[in-house]
Amino acid sequence: MTVYFLLIVYIFAIAILVYRGGKPSKRKNKIFVVMSFFSVVVLESLRAETVGIDTNDYILAFKFLNNYKWIEAFTVTKYEAGYVFLNKLVGTFTNNPQFLLFAVSLLMMMNFGFFIYYNTDDCEYTLWPVYFWITLNHLFTSMVSLRQYLALSIAINIYTVLKKEFNRKNVIISVALFLLALRFHNS
Repeated sequence: MTVYFLLIVYIFAIAILVYRGGKPSKRKNKIFVVMSFFSVVVLESLRAETVGIDTNDYILAFKFLNNYKWIEAFTVTKYEAGYVFLNKLVGTFTNNPQFLLFAVSLLMMMNFGFFIYYNTDDCEYTLWPVYFWITLNHLFTSMVSLRQYLALSIAINIYTVLKKEFNRKNVIISVALFLLALRFHNS
């Protein structure tokens, strides 16, 4: 619990440094979101196998899937194709499962950060959406429900795309994001 308390303190310290002496701006908000979610990526990547109910299962699946060739890996598991692809892609570079946790966390935090950044007005602080994302249990849930939260982090940006402009191109992008999210978790 100390680690999470220190994370909150760190987030507020970043906010004080980034927003000191002025109003929020897109540039300040971007810096704050990147620095905040980078700390979450580090925290989630360096956690032990015992943190999170399913973490050990994902680590075992990573090791299992990387004993198979690319084509075979998609047929020997219950996991969705996008998640198998991510496991194999990470496994191409290393057999260390901590890098899978890093890759999943990085993708999730990039997507959640993108959502917060693009859905916060220039005149508002991104501190509060980030703070609430962490304190309303999303941080904890993202560590125990990797595939679900990876899919959610992709799908939530459908709103961002359609909010920008509702046109044919953005509808196609939104459908593609939805289908991509389903490749990581079907529910």
